[in-house]
Order: sequence, then structure tokens, then C-alpha cells
Amino acid sequence: MVIGTAMSSNLHSEIEVPPYLVVIDAQEEWRPRPQQVIVLEGYRAAAVITRLDGRPVSGAATAYRIGLGNIFGDLQAALTDCEQRARDAINEGFPG
Repeated sequence: MVIGTAMSSNLHSEIEVPPYLVVIDAQEEWRPRPQQVIVLEGYRAAAVITRLDGRPVSGAATAYRIGLGNIFGDLQAALTDCEQRARDAINEGFPG
């Protein structure tokens, strides 16, 4: 369930996965091309997982980071990929 999207950008979402909160931030990936042209190649996303109650996520760590994923031509695909990677990390007990 998406509970919020930043007003200024659809590159941000927050998803509750009780007892966790997953904050996803996507970014545009621009690539230079011949003849001084820069084109949007796609989108990648990363996430931070925290607990809704503020307690540590794992051990003493208050947050668990999910690194940037693959580049997708579609923003929604990048967000969906990152959400799935975050859910996998939660289900796997935050692999180190």
C-alpha cells in the first residue's frame, strides 16, 4: 500500500510493511550520446527500511539500505523492482 508520494515528485514513495516503513527514492539516469546530446536512459531506485516504532531494524542498526537497482525504461518498473528487493530483504531477515 502506497501511503504517500512527494508533492514535488513522483520519484518518491513510502510503503508500510508492518512493522517496517520502506522509503523508496528513484532517480533519472541520463546518458551522453554522440553530438553533445544527453538522453534519459531510464530510472533506478534505492530504499531505506526503518521500523514504524523507531526500534532498531537489525541489531543496533536503525535503518537498512537497499542500493540502486538496475536501470528500467519505466519509472513504475524501477519503483516496483526496489519495493520487491526491500520486501525480500525483510523476508530474509536483512542479509548482511
